Amino acid sequence: MPQAQPSGPIDPKLEARLALLEEVFCKFARDEATQNVIGGGFSNVADQLESMTRYLQGINEQMAPLRQLSGPKANLDHDQRVRLKYLVKSLTAPRWTLAAVSIPELPVRYIGQSLPEQPLMALDEDVQERSAAQ
Repeated sequence: MPQAQPSGPIDPKLEARLALLEEVFCKFARDEATQNVIGGGFSNVADQLESMTRYLQGINEQMAPLRQLSGPKANLDHDQRVRLKYLVKSLTAPRWTLAAVSIPELPVRYIGQSLPEQPLMALDEDVQERSAAQ
């Protein structure tokens, strides 16, 4: 292999490690065990996929009578399909956000706690009646 010559000094430990790594890599590449391991792995995966395919075909055959229970599909016109779509949508629960429903926060007196008195909320008619009565 042609190697590029570095411009600076070379660390002898690093050079020895690189030579060892190159030797191990060459042995690994020449060894047929690598090909056997890789080939065996692919063979194992292919066997598992074939087994899973047979298993799923068995389930498919078991479910065939259930498919026959449903009967033929009804031919719906456009209006009936739209109504069916809205009917299906109406069966889904709404997703409320915090801003969708506002709940007023009112002070609550806890046991042993006193709250300042809140002013009574009066209607405009009540205020006019009181002022007329005075």
